[in-house]
Order: sequence, then C-alpha cells, then structure tokens
Amino acid sequence: MKLLKARIRDTKLEVEIEGKTQTPNDVINVSSGQSDSDGFLIMGKEFSIYITNTQLDTQFIVDKAIGIAEQAISMAGQQVVVSVSGGSGSPAVGTKQPLDSGAASELEKLKQELEELKLR
Repeated sequence: MKLLKARIRDTKLEVEIEGKTQTPNDVINVSSGQSDSDGFLIMGKEFSIYITNTQLDTQFIVDKAIGIAEQAISMAGQQVVVSVSGGSGSPAVGTKQPLDSGAASELEKLKQELEELKLR
C-alpha cells in the first residue's frame, strides 16, 4: 500500500508518480464533491481511494470567519451621535458613543476563539 499526495482539478484526479503527473480513472473518490481539492491517494493492490484533506478547507473557513468578526467589531465600535443639545443661536453639540460596545467585546471574544482554532 502507498500513500501519495494527490489533487482533483477539473473533476480529474492528478497524482505525481516518479516526477510525472498521472490521471488514473479507476480510483474511488470518498470525498463529497467533484470540485478542486487537495488530498491523498491511497493505492492498494485491490483498489485505490482518494481522500480530501479537509484541514485546508477548515483553515480557509476559520480565516473568513475571523475577517467577518473583525468587520463586525469595527462596525459595533463606530461612534454615533446619540443626542444633540444647543441650537437657537448657539452651536449644536452632539454626544457620541460607540454603536454597541457590548457587542464589540463579545465579538472580540469570538475572534480570539477563532484565532485559537487557527493555531491548532
């Protein structure tokens, strides 16, 4: 039995064997889809199977979630005018506060938890 790095590109399995790219068509694909992926080919005497490396996909999803959390933190921390005083001959003065400081801190915790997942 051999374990080789492999990938699917344009619905075809590709594997490097002795410096040459091979495209075997008798491999059992145990991944859930046909989209491009990277993984491993397990070659046996009776049959061969392809397994997707889902760690790459998971890392990509975690990175996207961190980006979304950062945007949400930025939005929740924006200063907004909550009241205005003055007028009638004097300049109007607005009181500002963060849009939602509680949400910003909760989102910051979520971001830290996602960062911890990324390091595992």
